[in-house]
Amino acid sequence: MYFSLIRLEPIGVLTCAALMGFASFEVMKESVESLFLHNSSFQEQHWSSVWNMLLIVVTKLGLLVLCQKAGEERTVASLTSSDNYDQNIKAAETASTSVIKHDSTMEALALDHLNACLSNIVAAIALMTVLVHPSMWWVDHVGAMVVSAYIMYS
Repeated sequence: MYFSLIRLEPIGVLTCAALMGFASFEVMKESVESLFLHNSSFQEQHWSSVWNMLLIVVTKLGLLVLCQKAGEERTVASLTSSDNYDQNIKAAETASTSVIKHDSTMEALALDHLNACLSNIVAAIALMTVLVHPSMWWVDHVGAMVVSAYIMYS
């Protein structure tokens, strides 16, 4: 059972990446259309949205650090309890060195949290700009295009 899950993990990561790429392309398309059609719909936006985005950034930064720590698994070989002297010496030499393994799932989650932090920071800055200066409605659409381009690149 464990071996079949290992084989499906890269497929899940690729599927998620493809969905994020398609979603980012759609956001970019709608931003370009809105920018050229001069659509500005910020009547219902409030400062609470900015504070919510900043709270998400702090939460995602914590999760990013947690994923980076969990992604590096350090294991130390333990001594064997066999009667063979040579095996005990070899195990003792191995025990002094630690092996660092990287978990690709945690690396993918860490990248997802980083993308969420960056996109929410850009969205919060764009929304603050629009709330302070409503004549700069286009900043939100440009910010969405920048975030979408970054996500498609990464």
